[in-house]
Amino acid sequence: MSAQMEIDSGSGISPAMIQQITDQILVHQNELQQLREEKAAMQQQLSNLMSAPQPPPASTPAVSVVLRLLGDIANTDSSRLARPDRR
Repeated sequence: MSAQMEIDSGSGISPAMIQQITDQILVHQNELQQLREEKAAMQQQLSNLMSAPQPPPASTPAVSVVLRLLGDIANTDSSRLARPDRR
């Protein structure tokens, strides 16, 4: 307790102020611990996402071939329907 008395008398800080600062330090230490735990949880989630199997790309060659053929059919049909104006 003598070290505490030296701090009190030497710094001019009241014991109440020292207690308030000590309490704030404890609050910040608790907040820091919570942030560390949240960070660890987020890192675990990221690790899980990165190791999850990746789905195949949306546009596989078979799909693009079918879409191209459908486009060709649509273009052919529309060109047959378009008749020149005969007057």
